[in-house]
Amino acid sequence: MGIRLPNSSGGSAGALWSRGARTALILSIIFLNAVLSSAQESEECVPAHCGLNAGVIAEAGFASPQASAQMPASTTPVSSSAPDSNWHFAATPYLWFSGVHGTLGVRGFDASIHAGFGDVFSNLDIGLMAVSEVRYKRLLLPVDLMWIKLSDDKALPIQVVAITAKAKVQNFFLSPEVGYRLVERQRLSVDAFTGFRYWHLGASLRFEPSLLGRTFSTSQNWADPLLGARFQTPLGQKLRFTLFGDVGGFGAGSQLEWQVVPLLGYQVHKKITLQTGYRYLSLDYRNGGFKYDVRMSGLLLGTTIQLK
Repeated sequence: MGIRLPNSSGGSAGALWSRGARTALILSIIFLNAVLSSAQESEECVPAHCGLNAGVIAEAGFASPQASAQMPASTTPVSSSAPDSNWHFAATPYLWFSGVHGTLGVRGFDASIHAGFGDVFSNLDIGLMAVSEVRYKRLLLPVDLMWIKLSDDKALPIQVVAITAKAKVQNFFLSPEVGYRLVERQRLSVDAFTGFRYWHLGASLRFEPSLLGRTFSTSQNWADPLLGARFQTPLGQKLRFTLFGDVGGFGAGSQLEWQVVPLLGYQVHKKITLQTGYRYLSLDYRNGGFKYDVRMSGLLLGTTIQLK
C-alpha cells in the first residue's frame, strides 16, 4: 500500500506537485460523490444519528490522527442547516502500534529500516499520543500530537577496552488544523480540513567510556501544509465508522506525506467511546544530505472522552 515516491531529491517541483495534486484530487472526487449522495436525502437530521461531532483519534500522528466521536447535545430533531450551537470539546488518548519501514540516508549513505512494533516497543523510554477537538456549530478545531523517545545500547566488539555505544532517538509531530462540516445528514457527515504538521526528528550517539568526551547528535525540523477530509456514518445505535485522510508537504517541507485512517467507534457510555482502527502514514523528507523516506503503519486503540 502506498504511493511510489522518487528515489532522489532531484525531482522537479512540478513532478512533486503533480503527485500531491493527484492525491488531493482523489480525495476531492470521493468528497464530491458523498456530498451529492447526501444531498438527495430528504429526511431531517436527528443529532443522535448525525455522525460524530467531536473527539478525534489518529497517527502517528492526524492525527489523527483525527477520527472523532461526539455525543448528541439533545434528541430534538433539527435540520442539517441548523447545527448544534453549543461548544463541544473531546479528548482522545490513544496508542499507535506502529512499525517503521523505509530508508534513512545521511550524506549519500542510505540504510534500510525494517522495524516492527515489537522492535519499537522494546526500546521505548516514554511516549505520549493524544488528540483533542473543539467544535462550535460547523467549525472544527482538531489537534493531534505524538511524541516518542527510544534508546538502545550495544557493546562494541573491541578487545582492548570495553566500549558501549548508546543511541537515543526522538520522534515528535504536532498537527493543528481548522475544519468545516460541509455535510451533516442522518446517515452521513463530511468534514474538510486544512492546517499543518510540524515534525521533529532527533538522534544522538554516545560512546562510554569516551576518550573524546563527545556526544554526536543531529536533528531535523520542518512543517508540512495539509489538506484533509473526514467521512462518518452510523452502523448502528452505538457503532460508528470513520474514514479520515490527508495529504501534504508538496515540497514546502517534505517532498510528500499522506495518511489514511479507518476507524470503528463503539459508545460504552454517554461520554465515552472506544475506538479501534488502522493508521497508515507515508513520509518522504529530504534536506541536503539527509533523507527520511518511511512508511509507518499499525493498529490504533483509543478512548474518546466527551469533556463538554
